[in-house]
Amino acid sequence: MEITKSSMHGGARSRSRRSVRLAAAVAFVVGASVISVGLGSTAANAASKPTLTIWYDTARKPMVDAYIKANPNVKVVAVLKDGDSNGDGTYQSAFALANRVGHGWPDIYFSEQNNDAASLSQPPFNDAAVLNKGLISSSVLSKFAHGSLSLCTFGGKVYCLRNDLAMNVLWYNPALMAQDGITSVPTTWQEWAADGALAAAHGDIIGTQGDSWDADVYYWGNKCPLSQQTSLGNLTIAPSSSNCTGMASLLDGVSRDALPVAYMFSSTFGSQYGGKIVFYPGASWMGGVFPGIGSCKSSNPDCTMAAGYPLKWTSSGQMVTGAIGGGLWFASSHSKNLKLAAAALQWFATNITAQGKLSPGYPAYGPDDAAFIATQNASGNYASPASGAPTLAQAFTVAANSIWAGWSAVPYANDQIWASSVVPSLSSGGTQAAGLGIFAAAATNLARSYGYQVKTK
Repeated sequence: MEITKSSMHGGARSRSRRSVRLAAAVAFVVGASVISVGLGSTAANAASKPTLTIWYDTARKPMVDAYIKANPNVKVVAVLKDGDSNGDGTYQSAFALANRVGHGWPDIYFSEQNNDAASLSQPPFNDAAVLNKGLISSSVLSKFAHGSLSLCTFGGKVYCLRNDLAMNVLWYNPALMAQDGITSVPTTWQEWAADGALAAAHGDIIGTQGDSWDADVYYWGNKCPLSQQTSLGNLTIAPSSSNCTGMASLLDGVSRDALPVAYMFSSTFGSQYGGKIVFYPGASWMGGVFPGIGSCKSSNPDCTMAAGYPLKWTSSGQMVTGAIGGGLWFASSHSKNLKLAAAALQWFATNITAQGKLSPGYPAYGPDDAAFIATQNASGNYASPASGAPTLAQAFTVAANSIWAGWSAVPYANDQIWASSVVPSLSSGGTQAAGLGIFAAAATNLARSYGYQVKTK
C-alpha cells in the first residue's frame, strides 16, 4: 500500500513519498500532516479501493478523521493545507501548476476564503466542479440557509457547498459589564461605542481594530458598499457612502484604550488583553476559542462570554451583520472519482456529526443547526445570558438570517487588501476614515484588473 505524506505551510510547499507494505492498513497522524488510508484491509484489497485526496485546514481535521472512520471502503489521502488563509493565493498557485503539468489536483478541498468560488470556478483555474447539474440533488441544496449558497453560485451554476455561516454577533462578558458599571447589553453601535469610556476607565476593551476583518465586522455590518456587485461584471466600491463614513466616524471617536489596534490571534494578545474584553463584535466561531488565547477552561476569564444580537445602526433600524470566513467545500472537476468526491463533499457539508458536533461554526445546512447549538450549550464555553439578552440559539439564529447580501464575493480577497493596505496605516496612528480611502483605491485598481466596471460613488 502506498501512503502519501504531504504538507504545506504558508506559501511554501514540500512533498515526500514513502511506500510501506502493511498487513493491515492503519491511519497515521504525523506532526501537522495527516496520513490516512482505509481501515481494516489487506494491502491487496486496499489497492482496489477508490482513492480520494482531500485538502483541508487545521480546524477541519476532526471532520476528516470522522469521514475516514465512517468510510472504511475509501482510501483517503488527507493533506493539510492552509485553506488559502487570508487570500494568500496558495490554491490559485497550486491549480495553475496542476493545470500546466496535468496532475496534482485534489478530489475535494476546503477553503477558508469565501472569494475562492469566484476565482476557482472561472478561467484561468477552472477547477471547481458544477454541483447542481447531477452531483448534488436539489433537495439537499434547498436545505442550506437562505442566501448562503450565493457565494457559490455563478450563472445559475453552484460550484461549492458552504460549511458554516460565520455570521457576526456581539460577544460580551456579563461579569466585566457589572464590574465596569455597564448595566445592559448594547443593541446599537452608538451604545456600544459609548460603553467604551466605561470600559477604558477600568482598563478593559470593547473590541479591536486594525486586523484583516475590520471591513467584515464594521463596514459589512453597516451595509457599507465596499464590495457590492450590482450586476454581472459591475461592482460598486463607494467609500463616501454615509453608511461607510458614519461607521468610520464612530470608530474614530472611540478611544484606542477601549478599541486598540490589535490582532486577536497574535502571540501577545492574551498577555495584553486576556481578562479585559467586555465586548467583542465578531464571528460566531469565536465563542469556543475566545479570544484566541487557548482552550476554554474555568481559569480562563475570557471563556465567560455570551452572545448578543448583531448591533444595529439605530434602535429602530434593520438588524444586519457581516461574516468572518465560514469556508467552502469544493469538488475538483479533474477528479477521477467525481461522483464519490461529490458524495464526500455532501457528507462534510451536511452530516450531522461533522456539522453538529465537530464543526467550529454555525452550520450553513439548516437541519444540523439544532445539534450544533446543543453541542455548544454542553461545552461549558459560554456564560449565561444577561437579563433580557438572547440565548445562544436565539442570537445565532437571528444573526444567521441577518447577513447583508449586498457584500459580494469577488475573485480577490478584500481581507488581504485591508491587511496589507489599511492595517499599516492604522498601526501608525492613521484613522478609519483615511483607511476607507486607502482600501477603496487599492480595491478599485484590483477590481478593474479583473475586468470589473467599478462605480465609486
